[in-house]
Amino acid sequence: NPRRLPLSQLRVKMNQGGVKHVSSNKRLFLIFVCLLIALCSFLFILKLEDNIPCIRCVMPSINAGNTHPSPVASDIVTYHNPKDTRSGECLKNYFEDILLIIVYHFPFYESIPLLKSFYQDAFKNIVICGSKNYSHHHIMVVDVGGGYFGYECVGEAIRRLGELIFGNNRKKEDELKTLRRRHDDIPLFPISESRLEPSLSMLSKDPLKSSSRRRDRNNPKTSTFVNSVLDESTIEKYFQIKDAKASEIMDVYEAKLTSLQTKESHLQDLLEAKTLALAQSDRMISQYRCRRAQSEAECTKLRHMLQETEKRCEAQNEQIHGFAESETASCQQIEKLKIQIKNLQMTAREHEQLKIASAEQTTRLETLKEALTAAQKEHESQSELNEMLRRHKDNLKNQHDCAIRQLHQLEEERKKIMQQLQQKDLKINEYSETLRAQAEDLQNKENEISQLGKSFTLTKAELDKKEQARKELAHKVGSLELVCGQREKVVKERELQLKDLQEHLDKYAQMSAMIHSLTGGTVPIVNNEEKPGTISKKK
Repeated sequence: NPRRLPLSQLRVKMNQGGVKHVSSNKRLFLIFVCLLIALCSFLFILKLEDNIPCIRCVMPSINAGNTHPSPVASDIVTYHNPKDTRSGECLKNYFEDILLIIVYHFPFYESIPLLKSFYQDAFKNIVICGSKNYSHHHIMVVDVGGGYFGYECVGEAIRRLGELIFGNNRKKEDELKTLRRRHDDIPLFPISESRLEPSLSMLSKDPLKSSSRRRDRNNPKTSTFVNSVLDESTIEKYFQIKDAKASEIMDVYEAKLTSLQTKESHLQDLLEAKTLALAQSDRMISQYRCRRAQSEAECTKLRHMLQETEKRCEAQNEQIHGFAESETASCQQIEKLKIQIKNLQMTAREHEQLKIASAEQTTRLETLKEALTAAQKEHESQSELNEMLRRHKDNLKNQHDCAIRQLHQLEEERKKIMQQLQQKDLKINEYSETLRAQAEDLQNKENEISQLGKSFTLTKAELDKKEQARKELAHKVGSLELVCGQREKVVKERELQLKDLQEHLDKYAQMSAMIHSLTGGTVPIVNNEEKPGTISKKK
């Protein structure tokens, strides 16, 4: 099993190799958060586009004569009950409620820096008004007062609006009745909306009702209804007045004209407001399209960045896996190298032991070589002696045969033998000289052997190559030892033979002495006796 590194060393190696996985994860997290924010903003803008009432749809009603579309009460209740959690549209309705509250609470969100720029471009200077499908919205924002806003369901708001209109009409009728009673002192003219506003605001203590009145003041249906009631009341009053003066009639018509002028100015103001709203809506739509294109481009960029980062992460993961595999392979190689090092150490120890054994064997070889040289010298000397003994043996045999056969020619033969002995002495001298020369050669060889020993120390490096030759030499040495043993046996046999021959020579010397004694010569006998001794000594 490969040796595994601890986590700290692995992290250090990864950082050194250039793999920074933690920073890449942070970047991926930031990119993912940016994508989520962009998608949420895109969906939020789409939802706003669906929920903000269309402003352009108001213009046909204005051109037709209706100043403001008002919410119409329907028989079917379209608002939801917040307590009814089992309804399927509850979550959707709550989302729409929150969205409309955000739209109407724009001044409150100006304090938040992140939402300020968005609301400034999207909702600033926009006149919120109803549309044809306004009854389908589930929320109506109501001015509570003091800069705070609340919301309630559409049915409840319509019910309150009807009650307010009915109350306003009853109050106007009461005021008209009081004016009819006081027509003698105060000129009769229809009470305008501007004069009714302070009285209504003073009478209405409920802030919700006052806010609904301010909002209903701009509704076209309520204003037309009130104006029609005023017109009918003035006409009835005109026809009821029988003894009226022309000045009073002129005052009534002047009041009517002033009311018409105020209505016309009010309509002009509304037209200007609507044109401004349309221009602002066009600008907002163009800004929205530009922002949508920018957001889509940013989304595509972020997608490409995500793809690139995912590819980089995959490549880095592959690199990490490759580093781990290379690490395991390197650990295995390290273990293999350790095993090889141990084997090499064992081989080095064995090599040292072999060196010691080879040194011992070299010393043994030197001793064996010296023994071989000594044995060779002895063998050569013994071979020479053997040759000489063979020759002497042949001569003695011939002499013995001649002595047996021809006793009378012993003298001549003796002379011949003397001559032969002299020749043999010369030969012995020659052999001694050759032995000396061989001894000198042996000394030279010993010197050469010493030089070879010195060179042998230098050639220890080549000993491995010459081990096979050494083995062969050892085999030859064994064979030579066997041969030497055989030759030693032969030498021993020859020594025995030499002893026998020496005994024979002594016998022959005695015989020759007896022959000389028979012939009567004493001196040569002594000489003859001495010569065999000398010969034997030389031999």
